[in-house]
Amino acid sequence: MKKCLITIVSAIFIAAVTHAQEPSEDLTAEQQQLAQRKAELDAREKALNEREKKLAKEERATANSTPRSHEKEKAKARHEQAKADSKEEQTKAARVEKKLHEPFFKRLDEAFLEQLGTPAYTPPDPNAPYTRRIPPAPFDAPPFPSGDWQINGTPIIGDPGQLYSYPLMQAIYEGPGGQAWKDSKVQIYGWVNFSGNISTSHPSKTSQNGNFPLVYDIRPNQMELNQVVLYIERVPDENQTDHIDWGFRLSGVYGLDYRFMISRGWFSS
Repeated sequence: MKKCLITIVSAIFIAAVTHAQEPSEDLTAEQQQLAQRKAELDAREKALNEREKKLAKEERATANSTPRSHEKEKAKARHEQAKADSKEEQTKAARVEKKLHEPFFKRLDEAFLEQLGTPAYTPPDPNAPYTRRIPPAPFDAPPFPSGDWQINGTPIIGDPGQLYSYPLMQAIYEGPGGQAWKDSKVQIYGWVNFSGNISTSHPSKTSQNGNFPLVYDIRPNQMELNQVVLYIERVPDENQTDHIDWGFRLSGVYGLDYRFMISRGWFSS
Protein backbone atom coordinates (compact mmCIF):
# COMPACT_ATOMS: atom_id res chain seq x y z
CA MET A 1 0.00 0.00 0.00
CA LYS A 2 2.81 2.36 0.90
CA LYS A 3 4.63 1.52 -2.31
CA CYS A 4 1.53 2.19 -4.32
CA LEU A 5 0.99 5.53 -2.60
CA ILE A 6 4.59 6.51 -3.16
CA THR A 7 4.31 5.56 -6.79
CA ILE A 8 1.16 7.65 -7.23
CA VAL A 9 2.72 10.64 -5.48
CA SER A 10 5.85 10.33 -7.62
CA ALA A 11 3.78 10.21 -10.78
CA ILE A 12 1.80 13.28 -9.70
CA PHE A 13 5.06 15.15 -8.89
CA ILE A 14 6.66 14.25 -12.22
CA ALA A 15 3.52 15.33 -14.06
CA ALA A 16 3.48 18.59 -12.13
CA VAL A 17 7.16 19.23 -12.88
CA THR A 18 6.61 18.39 -16.53
CA HIS A 19 3.58 20.66 -16.72
CA ALA A 20 5.55 23.43 -15.03
CA GLN A 21 8.45 23.07 -17.45
CA GLU A 22 6.25 23.26 -20.58
CA PRO A 23 5.25 26.97 -20.18
CA SER A 24 8.85 27.81 -19.33
CA GLU A 25 10.06 26.21 -22.52
CA ASP A 26 7.28 27.95 -24.54
CA LEU A 27 8.24 31.29 -23.02
CA THR A 28 11.88 30.76 -23.86
CA ALA A 29 11.01 30.02 -27.50
CA GLU A 30 8.89 33.18 -27.73
CA GLN A 31 11.68 35.25 -26.22
CA GLN A 32 14.12 33.83 -28.69
CA GLN A 33 11.76 34.65 -31.59
CA LEU A 34 11.28 38.19 -30.24
CA ALA A 35 15.00 38.63 -29.83
CA GLN A 36 15.61 37.37 -33.36
CA ARG A 37 12.93 39.70 -34.78
CA LYS A 38 14.37 42.63 -32.81
CA ALA A 39 17.81 41.83 -34.19
CA GLU A 40 16.41 41.78 -37.73
CA LEU A 41 14.67 45.12 -37.16
CA ASP A 42 17.83 46.60 -35.73
CA ALA A 43 19.80 45.36 -38.74
CA ARG A 44 17.22 46.87 -41.13
CA GLU A 45 17.23 50.18 -39.26
CA LYS A 46 21.01 50.26 -39.37
CA ALA A 47 20.95 49.51 -43.12
CA LEU A 48 18.38 52.29 -43.66
CA ASN A 49 20.49 54.73 -41.67
CA GLU A 50 23.53 53.82 -43.69
CA ARG A 51 21.56 54.27 -46.93
CA GLU A 52 20.23 57.65 -45.80
CA LYS A 53 23.73 58.80 -44.94
CA LYS A 54 24.97 57.66 -48.34
CA LEU A 55 22.12 59.42 -50.16
CA ALA A 56 22.71 62.60 -48.17
CA LYS A 57 26.39 62.46 -49.02
CA GLU A 58 25.60 61.99 -52.72
CA GLU A 59 23.12 64.90 -52.62
CA ARG A 60 25.73 67.16 -51.05
CA ALA A 61 28.26 66.10 -53.66
CA THR A 62 25.73 66.76 -56.44
CA ALA A 63 24.80 70.13 -54.94
CA ASN A 64 28.44 71.10 -54.76
CA SER A 65 29.20 69.91 -58.28
CA THR A 66 26.13 71.57 -59.92
CA PRO A 67 27.29 75.19 -59.38
CA ARG A 68 30.75 74.20 -60.51
CA SER A 69 29.36 72.63 -63.66
CA HIS A 70 27.24 75.74 -64.31
CA GLU A 71 30.27 77.95 -63.75
CA LYS A 72 32.28 75.77 -66.13
CA GLU A 73 29.52 76.03 -68.75
CA LYS A 74 29.33 79.81 -68.35
CA ALA A 75 33.11 80.13 -68.54
CA LYS A 76 33.14 77.94 -71.64
CA ALA A 77 30.37 80.04 -73.24
CA ARG A 78 32.28 83.25 -72.45
CA HIS A 79 35.42 81.76 -73.90
CA GLU A 80 33.62 80.72 -77.08
CA GLN A 81 32.02 84.17 -77.39
CA ALA A 82 35.39 85.84 -76.88
CA LYS A 83 36.89 83.63 -79.57
CA ALA A 84 34.02 84.45 -81.95
CA ASP A 85 34.36 88.20 -81.23
CA SER A 86 38.12 88.02 -81.72
CA LYS A 87 37.69 86.17 -84.99
CA GLU A 88 35.10 88.69 -86.18
CA GLU A 89 37.37 91.60 -85.27
CA GLN A 90 40.26 89.96 -87.11
CA THR A 91 38.03 89.46 -90.15
CA LYS A 92 36.93 93.11 -90.05
CA ALA A 93 40.50 94.30 -89.63
CA ALA A 94 41.63 92.16 -92.58
CA ARG A 95 38.74 93.50 -94.69
CA VAL A 96 39.59 97.11 -93.77
CA GLU A 97 43.24 96.54 -94.60
CA LYS A 98 42.30 94.96 -97.92
CA LYS A 99 39.96 97.83 -98.83
CA LEU A 100 42.65 100.41 -98.16
CA HIS A 101 44.79 98.99 -100.95
CA GLU A 102 42.00 98.41 -103.50
CA PRO A 103 41.42 100.80 -106.41
CA PHE A 104 38.58 103.27 -105.88
CA PHE A 105 36.32 101.92 -108.62
CA LYS A 106 36.70 98.39 -107.29
CA ARG A 107 35.58 99.59 -103.85
CA LEU A 108 32.70 101.44 -105.49
CA ASP A 109 31.62 98.34 -107.41
CA GLU A 110 31.77 96.20 -104.25
CA ALA A 111 29.80 98.82 -102.32
CA PHE A 112 27.05 98.78 -104.97
CA LEU A 113 26.88 94.97 -104.89
CA GLU A 114 26.84 94.91 -101.10
CA GLN A 115 24.04 97.45 -100.79
CA LEU A 116 22.01 95.83 -103.55
CA GLY A 117 22.06 92.61 -101.50
CA THR A 118 20.78 94.27 -98.30
CA PRO A 119 17.22 95.43 -97.47
CA ALA A 120 16.47 98.97 -98.53
CA TYR A 121 15.14 99.73 -95.07
CA THR A 122 15.93 98.10 -91.75
CA PRO A 123 13.68 99.03 -88.78
CA PRO A 124 15.65 100.73 -86.00
CA ASP A 125 16.43 98.88 -82.81
CA PRO A 126 13.64 99.70 -80.30
CA ASN A 127 16.21 99.58 -77.48
CA ALA A 128 18.55 102.05 -79.18
CA PRO A 129 18.66 105.58 -77.70
CA TYR A 130 16.48 108.15 -79.47
CA THR A 131 18.70 110.78 -81.11
CA ARG A 132 16.12 113.40 -82.17
CA ARG A 133 14.39 116.22 -80.33
CA ILE A 134 11.43 115.93 -82.71
CA PRO A 135 9.04 113.08 -83.70
CA PRO A 136 10.34 110.27 -85.94
CA ALA A 137 10.91 110.96 -89.64
CA PRO A 138 7.81 110.38 -91.82
CA PHE A 139 9.76 108.62 -94.60
CA ASP A 140 12.18 105.71 -94.70
CA ALA A 141 15.65 106.71 -95.86
CA PRO A 142 16.70 104.68 -97.75
CA PRO A 143 14.99 104.16 -100.15
CA PHE A 144 14.12 107.87 -100.05
CA PRO A 145 17.09 110.28 -100.13
CA SER A 146 15.84 111.98 -96.97
CA GLY A 147 13.50 110.85 -94.21
CA ASP A 148 12.10 114.35 -93.58
CA TRP A 149 10.25 116.77 -95.80
CA GLN A 150 12.86 119.46 -96.22
CA ILE A 151 11.82 122.85 -97.55
CA ASN A 152 14.31 123.91 -100.24
CA GLY A 153 17.07 121.84 -98.65
CA THR A 154 16.85 123.53 -95.25
CA PRO A 155 18.15 121.60 -92.22
CA ILE A 156 15.70 119.95 -89.85
CA ILE A 157 15.75 121.56 -86.41
CA GLY A 158 16.02 118.83 -83.79
CA ASP A 159 17.66 116.25 -86.10
CA PRO A 160 21.32 115.19 -85.72
CA GLY A 161 21.84 115.25 -89.50
CA GLN A 162 23.26 111.76 -89.87
CA LEU A 163 22.84 110.74 -93.50
CA TYR A 164 22.88 107.19 -94.77
CA SER A 165 26.16 106.19 -96.43
CA TYR A 166 25.37 105.45 -100.08
CA PRO A 167 27.81 103.43 -102.24
CA LEU A 168 29.92 106.43 -103.26
CA MET A 169 30.52 107.53 -99.68
CA GLN A 170 31.05 103.93 -98.55
CA ALA A 171 33.80 103.57 -101.16
CA ILE A 172 35.34 106.85 -99.95
CA TYR A 173 35.09 105.92 -96.27
CA GLU A 174 36.79 102.56 -96.89
CA GLY A 175 39.72 104.14 -98.72
CA PRO A 176 42.68 106.24 -97.58
CA GLY A 177 41.56 109.21 -95.48
CA GLY A 178 38.15 107.67 -94.89
CA GLN A 179 38.07 108.62 -91.21
CA ALA A 180 38.82 112.24 -92.08
CA TRP A 181 35.83 112.23 -94.43
CA LYS A 182 33.63 110.82 -91.66
CA ASP A 183 34.81 113.42 -89.18
CA SER A 184 34.15 116.24 -91.65
CA LYS A 185 30.51 115.07 -92.14
CA VAL A 186 30.74 116.12 -95.79
CA GLN A 187 28.69 113.85 -98.04
CA ILE A 188 28.61 113.42 -101.82
CA TYR A 189 25.61 111.64 -103.29
CA GLY A 190 23.00 111.85 -106.00
CA TRP A 191 20.97 109.81 -108.46
CA VAL A 192 20.30 109.15 -112.15
CA ASN A 193 16.72 108.94 -113.40
CA PHE A 194 15.57 108.09 -116.93
CA SER A 195 12.22 107.13 -118.45
CA GLY A 196 10.32 106.57 -121.68
CA ASN A 197 6.76 106.85 -122.86
CA ILE A 198 4.45 105.70 -125.62
CA SER A 199 1.95 108.30 -126.70
CA THR A 200 -0.66 109.02 -129.40
CA SER A 201 0.65 112.58 -129.56
CA HIS A 202 3.37 113.67 -131.94
CA PRO A 203 5.81 116.57 -132.06
CA SER A 204 4.76 119.59 -134.09
CA LYS A 205 6.88 121.50 -136.55
CA THR A 206 7.52 124.22 -134.00
CA SER A 207 7.93 122.15 -130.82
CA GLN A 208 8.95 118.69 -129.70
CA ASN A 209 6.71 118.94 -126.65
CA GLY A 210 3.83 117.00 -128.12
CA ASN A 211 2.62 115.73 -124.73
CA PHE A 212 2.10 119.26 -123.40
CA PRO A 213 0.42 120.20 -121.00
CA LEU A 214 1.75 116.98 -119.42
CA VAL A 215 5.00 117.89 -117.66
CA TYR A 216 8.17 115.84 -117.22
CA ASP A 217 7.34 113.38 -120.03
CA ILE A 218 6.64 116.21 -122.41
CA ARG A 219 8.27 114.68 -125.50
CA PRO A 220 6.28 111.74 -126.89
CA ASN A 221 7.49 108.29 -127.92
CA GLN A 222 11.10 108.39 -126.83
CA MET A 223 13.50 107.59 -124.00
CA GLU A 224 14.64 110.51 -121.89
CA LEU A 225 17.45 111.20 -119.46
CA ASN A 226 15.34 112.98 -116.87
CA GLN A 227 17.74 113.72 -114.04
CA VAL A 228 21.40 113.43 -113.15
CA VAL A 229 21.61 115.01 -109.69
CA LEU A 230 24.75 115.52 -107.61
CA TYR A 231 24.76 116.84 -104.04
CA ILE A 232 27.78 117.95 -102.03
CA GLU A 233 26.69 118.92 -98.56
CA ARG A 234 27.34 119.00 -94.88
CA VAL A 235 24.23 118.74 -92.72
CA PRO A 236 24.55 120.53 -89.37
CA ASP A 237 23.79 118.72 -86.13
CA GLU A 238 20.53 120.37 -85.07
CA ASN A 239 19.96 117.96 -82.20
CA GLN A 240 22.78 119.15 -79.95
CA THR A 241 22.40 122.35 -77.92
CA ASP A 242 25.95 123.01 -76.70
CA HIS A 243 27.55 124.71 -79.74
CA ILE A 244 26.79 126.42 -83.05
CA ASP A 245 27.10 123.99 -85.95
CA TRP A 246 27.29 124.80 -89.64
CA GLY A 247 26.43 123.24 -92.98
CA PHE A 248 26.15 123.83 -96.71
CA ARG A 249 24.74 122.27 -99.87
CA LEU A 250 25.93 122.44 -103.45
CA SER A 251 23.62 120.79 -105.96
CA GLY A 252 23.88 120.22 -109.69
CA VAL A 253 21.24 118.83 -112.04
CA TYR A 254 21.39 117.76 -115.67
CA GLY A 255 18.60 116.34 -117.80
CA LEU A 256 15.19 117.07 -119.26
CA ASP A 257 13.64 117.83 -115.87
CA TYR A 258 15.97 120.69 -115.01
CA ARG A 259 13.37 123.25 -116.10
CA PHE A 260 10.95 121.97 -113.45
CA MET A 261 13.47 121.64 -110.61
CA ILE A 262 15.57 124.77 -110.36
CA SER A 263 14.94 128.24 -108.98
CA ARG A 264 15.39 130.93 -111.55
CA GLY A 265 18.04 133.40 -110.59
CA TRP A 266 21.75 133.02 -109.99
CA PHE A 267 23.63 131.16 -112.75
CA SER A 268 20.35 130.41 -114.58
CA SER A 269 20.01 131.03 -118.31
